[in-house]
Amino acid sequence: MKVEGLNLLEWFVAMERNPDEWNFVNEDFDIRRNVNQLARLLVHDAYVNKNQDALATLHECLAIIYRNEFECTRIEQVNADRRPIVSDVQSVLEGAMLQYEMQGLSDADVSGFPANGKEYVKWLKKLVSKSPSSVHPFYTHFLSEEATATDVKYYLIQETNLDPKFDDIQAFMQIGLPVGQKLELAKNYFDEMGNGVEADVHSRMFAQTLRATGVDDSDMSSAMLLQSIVSGNVSSCLALSRRHYFKAVGYFGVTEYLAPRRHIGAFVEFSRFPSRDPRRARCVINPVDNCYCYKAFQASNPRALSLLHGPTGQSKPTEHEGYRHELQSLLRHRRFRYLCHRSAASQCQR
Repeated sequence: MKVEGLNLLEWFVAMERNPDEWNFVNEDFDIRRNVNQLARLLVHDAYVNKNQDALATLHECLAIIYRNEFECTRIEQVNADRRPIVSDVQSVLEGAMLQYEMQGLSDADVSGFPANGKEYVKWLKKLVSKSPSSVHPFYTHFLSEEATATDVKYYLIQETNLDPKFDDIQAFMQIGLPVGQKLELAKNYFDEMGNGVEADVHSRMFAQTLRATGVDDSDMSSAMLLQSIVSGNVSSCLALSRRHYFKAVGYFGVTEYLAPRRHIGAFVEFSRFPSRDPRRARCVINPVDNCYCYKAFQASNPRALSLLHGPTGQSKPTEHEGYRHELQSLLRHRRFRYLCHRSAASQCQR
């Protein structure tokens, strides 16, 4: 498929509609060169010219690439090989994304960490606690005290950037690890998989929560913040490439560490309302993962179910527009997670 007259996103969308074209395009090096040039021009427009529309287009392209990595291939596409040309584009877009996200960080940010395991954990937790997102008013005040059902629905839509695929991310991260590290990840992975109970698989519980709150595809397309898409793309990038493993350890380690404390306010708020599902009621007292407990409980919350069906496409009430910006600010602090990756790498290599 020719690229003339199309931007990179339009070209990707057209190719996804015609998967048989991939094998033809892979053999046409003029097309591959033109697509690669489109990617480089997009990067320049997004990060040098600071064009927000270009930045959104760049991340929509990456989201398409990653979606194909995390979804099971449809039977009619088993012979469509995207790798040659997608790898070209992915390398250009990912390189620019990570360079931007990690700018301003230096070895000095994580220097002086202790070599002893227990002392290292204490040091790391203190480092994480310095982040503005560690104790953020969006969680400590807004969700627990002011959020309406529509606000919660809006928040859960943002969570789809990671929650539905977190079990897959942990599976990817285990590849090729030493046994000790693999076992540690495997324990967390098994917890994500409901400790072997299908109904308790976290990604399934989250999907049930979305359905119960009335989230549909139109909501996803209209209410998803660019910062959420970016955060999801960074997560996918770090998980899918083995060379980013040490970054991923720090990044997802901080993610997991912050989740329970972030959701305790919302957990307290929703726990005042009875659950109609005894299994989910038991789930909310499970201290292992307050984040998913809160979501599972919220899904069966009568108050939430009665209120969570606002106008289609309405992302947040006007009176809470300020908290939309709070959420955007919170998502921007994902960059703080990278502070841990160098020290995590050193610990893993010990």
